Amino acid sequence: MPKSIHSLASLLWPFLTVILLFPCLPGSAQQSKDDKVASIRELFNQINGDSTLHKITLENEEVVGEEYPDDGIELTGYFKGDTLCKMVVWTGLSYAVIKESYYFKGSALQFVYETEEDFAEAKPPGSGLNHKKLVHAFEGRYYFDQDKAFTILTKGKKRMESDDLHHPSELYHNAHFYYGLLIKKKGAGRSTAARH
Repeated sequence: MPKSIHSLASLLWPFLTVILLFPCLPGSAQQSKDDKVASIRELFNQINGDSTLHKITLENEEVVGEEYPDDGIELTGYFKGDTLCKMVVWTGLSYAVIKESYYFKGSALQFVYETEEDFAEAKPPGSGLNHKKLVHAFEGRYYFDQDKAFTILTKGKKRMESDDLHHPSELYHNAHFYYGLLIKKKGAGRSTAARH
């Protein structure tokens, strides 16, 4: 090996070693993920603790048109000025109540907290569902960064199995659909108030 190449290689070796080994260091990538989760939890607490947020609610046809679920659907947005910080979607199905809470930083989705409470089995067994009694069945926490879920924590099981692999993507797309409805409603409310 020529001397100049050998000298260059010996100079670069320490840098190459660090670059190649850095991804293998324990906790290096995990720490930034943990920092993101901690930051989102702080945002969650800040939004939920803000009693000055203005609320706008849409129901049934305003949300999904004429084919809304059995027991209805309600979309509630929580605004700080013109900025949507949080929205809650309550869906009443024939077998369960599903609640999804979406949290935003600016217009970027940060977090979704989802619960499902199923109607209990009626007695005697096999006689249907008891629509007066709900049982906590599922809880999901979905942390988002740059339009993708990077951490998913779930507990329990949904009554109707879904494609869990694609569920975070579905939540992301639903978030933007609902976000648009609420922003439109807020704008319509402002223009109506200006006319009076």
